[in-house]
Amino acid sequence: MIAENENLTQRTDNVSLPAVEPILRPSVDTILGPALEQLNKSIRNVSDKYEKLNDLDGTLIDFNRSFGSFLFGLQANNETIHWKHVENGYTQKVLEALIAHPNGLSRKDLVKATDIPQPKVIDCLQVLNRSKVITTIKVPTC
Repeated sequence: MIAENENLTQRTDNVSLPAVEPILRPSVDTILGPALEQLNKSIRNVSDKYEKLNDLDGTLIDFNRSFGSFLFGLQANNETIHWKHVENGYTQKVLEALIAHPNGLSRKDLVKATDIPQPKVIDCLQVLNRSKVITTIKVPTC
């Protein structure tokens, strides 16, 4: 058996194989390279946009806190100051007295009808006039 194996090896040594051209296959870099570069660029782009979105979220959170504090300050200020134009019951009384007398009232009669001090009645009339709820009628003098 050993002799046969030696004989086979001798034969193959003497036989020349025909020249075979090597098959050229593209490398992995040439096939996947452009696709991987494009994927890498897209992932970087998404990452950059995500970081910007995260920064925007932080900025909006800071703005929300600041604006909430600002609104709280406005509400606290509103509670501590007595605004002339805010409804305080006087305006409603003046309006009801004017509705009860469709021909109108003089200031003196309005003060008597509402039992409100004259400066407050004047303030209420100005507010109602500015808001176009009432109109002023000038009475001709004789």
